[in-house]
Amino acid sequence: MTLQQLPTDRWPTYFDELSARMHGLQVDIEVAGFDIGDQMRANHAQLKGIIYDLDDSVLQIAVEGYLHVLADPQVIAIDIEGERVRSIAATDRQGRTHEVRFRKPLAHLGS
Repeated sequence: MTLQQLPTDRWPTYFDELSARMHGLQVDIEVAGFDIGDQMRANHAQLKGIIYDLDDSVLQIAVEGYLHVLADPQVIAIDIEGERVRSIAATDRQGRTHEVRFRKPLAHLGS
């Protein structure tokens, strides 16, 4: 497992390119923080897409029946195992981690 921080200037294009390949995959979305504990927001949900809106500084994760919105992410990191993306984690201003875990790891864009 390798945690790779994604440079801020790559956020919009990375998610545009990745979304085309991950549509329909099963994911879990979890938010964790000292103030809220661990909270599952989606479990075994069908992913519709992930986008980063540069103008509004918002990360949006759309799954069947739910839209997870993260305003002003501070850091986005990709968890890579071999040539596969296992999860994407973003940290917000309050230090909470918003993690999208792929049920079936996805081929990394760098591979």
